[in-house]
Amino acid sequence: MEATACDIKADVLLVAEPNKRIVSSSPNWYTDQRLNAAITVRSQNISIMRHGSGSGFVWIDLGQLMIFSCYFSPNEEIADLENGLQEMKEVLSQNRKTAIVGGDFNAKSPEWGMQFSDRRGDLLSEWLSELALVVMNQGNTPTFVRGTSESILDLTFASEEGCALVRNWKVLLTESLSLHRYITFQYSTDTQSNPTNPSSGRGWMLKCLNAGTFSAVLREKIAHSKPNNAGELIEALTFACNSSMPRRHRNLKRKPVYWWTHEIADRRSICVKARRAFSRHTASDSTREVLQEAYKTARKTLRQAIKASKRRCWQNLLKDINEDVWGKGYRIVTSRLKLTSPNMGIPMIEKRKFIRELFPDMPANQISQQQVGRRLNNKSSTRRRCTTVVKALTSSDISKKYNELLDVRLEIASKVKQQLQQELTHNKLKFDKEMELLNLKIECSKQTLEKMKNTNQTNNI
Repeated sequence: MEATACDIKADVLLVAEPNKRIVSSSPNWYTDQRLNAAITVRSQNISIMRHGSGSGFVWIDLGQLMIFSCYFSPNEEIADLENGLQEMKEVLSQNRKTAIVGGDFNAKSPEWGMQFSDRRGDLLSEWLSELALVVMNQGNTPTFVRGTSESILDLTFASEEGCALVRNWKVLLTESLSLHRYITFQYSTDTQSNPTNPSSGRGWMLKCLNAGTFSAVLREKIAHSKPNNAGELIEALTFACNSSMPRRHRNLKRKPVYWWTHEIADRRSICVKARRAFSRHTASDSTREVLQEAYKTARKTLRQAIKASKRRCWQNLLKDINEDVWGKGYRIVTSRLKLTSPNMGIPMIEKRKFIRELFPDMPANQISQQQVGRRLNNKSSTRRRCTTVVKALTSSDISKKYNELLDVRLEIASKVKQQLQQELTHNKLKFDKEMELLNLKIECSKQTLEKMKNTNQTNNI
């Protein structure tokens, strides 16, 4: 999932049945009460106003848009699904905003491409009608594939205002190492297409500035036509900047996950080809069995390659910790300790409202010249005497502060090393248990084969 999110440059991820250890330990994930549904925002340009959760769902408020991630297990009673949908209905009714709902509902209905409807599907269809939500699923591409069984269980809904803004909805055929397939879509408005931070747009590379060229071009530009307004001055400065230094380009590519290698990319491509060949061969014959076995082998090989790469990167990280305490391991752990989730910002409309209330506009005619002069002549309001004596710093004070900072860094380093050693011990115990279980299975298989062999010899006699 991490690699696919980097490839498609996803800004928001909705996950059903996530890895509970990961989502519970990271502040970047928002989850429901039972850790069955999760949301994370990967883009730093998206601000989260509020967030909340309920039974089987979690939501975030982005100001003009609310996003819901849901998961309702097929093993739960119908009453549990009804309660979860009712809680979501209350949240949607209270906010009255553009909404997008996505998740695994384990419900079937012709409304989203299934051939028949079940009780859960009827209940979900009624819920959609009450809230005027529109099904965004397109086509009959299955989202859940298990052998020859295919279903459309992962659904996307949008409010009437938001359905026109959802584009390019599709089911990815990328290998997910899961029975479910990835779903992607785009949500865009005129206001969201502009960068929230103007400084992150295209500027100039100041380190490549040729000051002589800049001065000469600007002087020549002004000499030919003197700027009469701000627009003409900006045009002259822009021309001088373009002539003296190159433009700065925004880097929209995200770094791949730390364990990604060319070998994994090749094995992933082989796995995708094997799965496509298996899914397209519909005839039930020996060829389909061969293709299915090839797909299983390719998927198993891909998983093994990913595990081996993660294990190798982990060993390199431990080696780096022993050689350089302040190296990559230190940076990884300290980055996890600090909050790196998106800004919980305030919309610009609300900011302007607060500014108007704190600093109300006063007409100029309400302030007389006499009041202005009286304020300027009042020395007590324009002069302030310094009554606090600031003690000068000595070399011993600086040395003391330096030692304190050094002690803090050493303490952090020891905690980092201790945490890494604990994780290493945990992984080793887990590996030992798996090996013990594997040896036990092998021993049981040997005993079974021995019994079968003895039985066969007895029958021959």
